[in-house]
Amino acid sequence: MPAQYPDLAEQTFHELLSAALTYGHRPRHTTAVGPTCWVAIDVLAREHPDATPEHVIAAYDAFAIEHQNTERVRTDDADPVTTRAVEYAAIDALVAQLSITYPAIDPNTVAAIVRRIHADLRHDHAPQEFIALRVEHDAHRQLG
Repeated sequence: MPAQYPDLAEQTFHELLSAALTYGHRPRHTTAVGPTCWVAIDVLAREHPDATPEHVIAAYDAFAIEHQNTERVRTDDADPVTTRAVEYAAIDALVAQLSITYPAIDPNTVAAIVRRIHADLRHDHAPQEFIALRVEHDAHRQLG
């Protein structure tokens, strides 16, 4: 039987997307899809059964951004859901990094601090391109 998808990333993406849409299963951690794509599918699964077409589009856009050589999607032209997925992927990666950097601090505490800082900066309408850097700087200051 010939493969339906040309590569492992696309096959894994479709399997994770299908499980999220059909059953609300959150994606397993895998290196076959990038972090933005994973977060977009995770958001879609968490919204199940109330996920919107925009959530599905965000997952496909994230896949295109990370795995396809295409001009179809650029991050500066992405819809707000995709932009949020990219931002959440960066914040999740920061939580993981800071949990390693500060092993004496409970990872749930690290996550709470980072997410609070992130929410405050989003509320203050900080420039999007600097939010992740400011969150990292402020988190180091509070955790250190």
